Amino acid sequence: AIEEAKVKKDEAVVSKQAASVKEVKDSAQADLDIAMPALAKALKSLDSLDKKDITEIKSFTKPPPLVMMTMEAVCILLGEKPDWDSAKKVLTDGKFLDRLKEYDKDAIPAPS
Repeated sequence: AIEEAKVKKDEAVVSKQAASVKEVKDSAQADLDIAMPALAKALKSLDSLDKKDITEIKSFTKPPPLVMMTMEAVCILLGEKPDWDSAKKVLTDGKFLDRLKEYDKDAIPAPS
């Protein structure tokens, strides 16, 4: 009888933990369901860029706000300072597009 009560208690704890894990899993899956199509779209957009586009972006003395925001994010991901001078240096790299296409999206460091 004591064993049975202990088993029932353990079963209740495990059941509660399983429900909690399922909730986290479902939340993560919902986030993935949103993120994966966005990632696919971003990669497709990246494929549409060529050296002429990069040259045009580098030519801006003061880039439009969305270009600046995008390049700041790229610089942060590539470990560079998030400013326009650093962005232009990053854009000068002949392997810039390859670096973005081959970037390990599963190893993005958490913000510090």
